[in-house]
Amino acid sequence: MKYLATGNSFRLQAFNYRLDKRSVREKVYSCCDAIWRKLQPIVMPIPDEAMWLKIEHDFYTKWNFPNLGAIDGKHVLIQAPPHRGTQSSITCFSSCLLQVYSYRFRRIW
Repeated sequence: MKYLATGNSFRLQAFNYRLDKRSVREKVYSCCDAIWRKLQPIVMPIPDEAMWLKIEHDFYTKWNFPNLGAIDGKHVLIQAPPHRGTQSSITCFSSCLLQVYSYRFRRIW
């Protein structure tokens, strides 16, 4: 948990706890997996047909427009990976993250 709170490297965490990096990495990955398995159904449930129908009904009731949600996208710059196969001068790549929002501007998916 300290790794998630501080963002320190595995090497630094291993030094602090006198463990090897592999042990720290395994503990962090198992902790993240446990957190995801516990919180994913609560925070980010997979929409089923009943949930989509409720979202559509609420959207129509609030905005008088039949819709399953509003889609928004953000371009995020990422560092170009090494050995990308081209020798161009591009140093940053962009990726588009898409989100679907309900009528109350809450993230659905």
